[in-house]
Amino acid sequence: MTWTPLTLSAPTSSAASAASALSVIAVDPWTHGSSEGGVLSFPNAVDAVIAKAAGHNGAALGIAVTAASMGDFVGQLTSLGNAFPMPSLSRLARRAAQMATLEISKMQLVPHQQHGGGLPINALPAVRGLQRADMIKAASDAAESFKTSSTAGNVSAFQSAKTAHAAMVAGVQAAASAGLTGGTGFRFYAANNVASALRLNHPGHEYTLTAIQLFLGSPTDLALLAEIFQ
Repeated sequence: MTWTPLTLSAPTSSAASAASALSVIAVDPWTHGSSEGGVLSFPNAVDAVIAKAAGHNGAALGIAVTAASMGDFVGQLTSLGNAFPMPSLSRLARRAAQMATLEISKMQLVPHQQHGGGLPINALPAVRGLQRADMIKAASDAAESFKTSSTAGNVSAFQSAKTAHAAMVAGVQAAASAGLTGGTGFRFYAANNVASALRLNHPGHEYTLTAIQLFLGSPTDLALLAEIFQ
């Protein structure tokens, strides 16, 4: 129930039934920062998240990127987005990159879209990939229980097909999990008392650029993401 350095990990539980609709709170320097240039320190970002989460009595899982320079901010957003693709992270990375490389008076910024509201958990590309892999595995397990009454030749052909299918299933699951490693930033999880826990052990005001995404739901709804974001 505190902020810790983030690392991605492939989940051990199945993603086949991952379809929970999560509420999402997002804050970043361009939606909650100062008017002088989008400065948003980590403590101020936390305060903004707490204000938006008022009344939530369930669990929460958060991911955050924070930096003291725009260049470092771009690097961390890009790194996390590459490891766990999310449209909101991509938009923030592109906007931050423009801020880092172009004069404000001349740039054409990526239109900012504040991400909020609801989010089906299987709309996240990494979760959707895991879900597809686990559904294939479930179908394979069902086929295993089927007893054939075919001739010996058909049985032999079925065994060959089963071996090939098992290899495909193993490859699909491995591929879906392969990219879920590394990552950057900070991770938060609390099963309850979210507002109090959000204030614990987070970076300070020296980190002037911060983006936080907080997923709200029940502990069961958030269980898969909690396995991925360690």
